[in-house]
Amino acid sequence: MSDKKVSWQRIDDLLQKSIFMRLTSQGHEIYSRLDKLAFVSDLSEEDNEVLFKRLGEMKTTQVYSIKNRKTSKRECGELYHRALEIRLTSKPKGHPVALVIHYRPTSKQRRKTSDVTHRGAVRMELSPQHYTAEELTALFLWLGKKVQLGRYLYLALKKAWITNIHYALDIVGMRLHDYYLRLRGASCGKVFVPDNGMEGIHIGSHKSECYAACYEKVDVVCSEGGGDYGQQSLLVLKSDQYRDFVRFELRLSPGKGEMLLKHINKMENLLSRLMFYSRELRKDQRLDPALAVLLDKGMSISQAFGEHKSSAVVNGKNVSSTKKQAGKRLDRLMKKYSVPLFDSEFIWSLLPLVLEKLGILAQPQYWELKHRLKWLKSRGK
Repeated sequence: MSDKKVSWQRIDDLLQKSIFMRLTSQGHEIYSRLDKLAFVSDLSEEDNEVLFKRLGEMKTTQVYSIKNRKTSKRECGELYHRALEIRLTSKPKGHPVALVIHYRPTSKQRRKTSDVTHRGAVRMELSPQHYTAEELTALFLWLGKKVQLGRYLYLALKKAWITNIHYALDIVGMRLHDYYLRLRGASCGKVFVPDNGMEGIHIGSHKSECYAACYEKVDVVCSEGGGDYGQQSLLVLKSDQYRDFVRFELRLSPGKGEMLLKHINKMENLLSRLMFYSRELRKDQRLDPALAVLLDKGMSISQAFGEHKSSAVVNGKNVSSTKKQAGKRLDRLMKKYSVPLFDSEFIWSLLPLVLEKLGILAQPQYWELKHRLKWLKSRGK
């Protein structure tokens, strides 16, 4: 490897933030983690008002920095009036926020309009990769104290449903275009301008239930200062300081009540939707030439098929140019070039190891007072 110039957004530290899964069929290391979790909840009208009042009265302590503000249009300004940001005072300036709580919905017709009901009375969002399980557990235990949100926090957790979750699968030593990519159910996508030679694509629409964000990144293995690069826009890394990897971030947005927070361990296998195909596909004369042109532009198979206009002649033969028949021809062809890069069922069976990073959020048994007290006593707290 040679020296590489990268933007700080492309830098990560897999060894500190992710869980090792296994090797791919090509011998590449695989890591997994959750990059984002957002959930909403709704209590009775009376309990919601108490919760809103307590959120509005929260103050900074020696351990937690509290910022209570109006929401901006760039975030949830059209959905909630207020946002509460919680940070750990021990973290350096610029470190990602530990938890954001949006509350006081903007619509008084919240319970009467289905798409508005989806938001709930409160919305909580966190990025688990930036904090340890112990830090997240301590944060929610603090929030659950009587002088903070008390029992209303645990009531909210019990009733909460997930609205957004990002599951990241990282493959070390791989480049994005080593394979053609496809996401089951997706028919669109986007190719991004390379960032200092590093590629990025989206497969599917961000408005759909599930789509994939795929990016080339670097794992910094010899970093000073713990790899905090937020203050630098561009870095030059020496060959012994990094290793390339590709992140496949599967972003799921379940409908209202479809995935309760307490059932997060029963989440569907998102990895089963992601498929890899050999680049040898491009040489096959049975590949629709119109599709081949789009694949040459760096598109995923999902996007290329969604955008291409089916040819009437393929491999010297007249064929039906309807989308349905073109899809059937592509499916038959793809079977030959499918690459079993990893066992998605096995990796997904290790989901509990990934969820451990959420601390008490993934342990609903401790949302019950009697179990929580017994658990805390066993930990000497």
